[in-house]
Amino acid sequence: MADKLLLDGEPVLAGRFAAASQRRVLVVDANAAHADVIARRLRAEGYGAATADAMDAALRACQFNQPDLLLLD
Repeated sequence: MADKLLLDGEPVLAGRFAAASQRRVLVVDANAAHADVIARRLRAEGYGAATADAMDAALRACQFNQPDLLLLD
């Protein structure tokens, strides 16, 4: 399985994470359903949230987007 980085369920390209005014959170969990539940709750609270299903995807996201917080499983 290829590692994925998703924002609102869509694959993320470099530079696309969240609005600049939002605090950005990257949720990393091999179980996509768990990561999605957490990310949806964060978005409902006004955070920019993306998910990654593997550490490689999370590291790529950090290189391009520099989240304010990482939530790791």
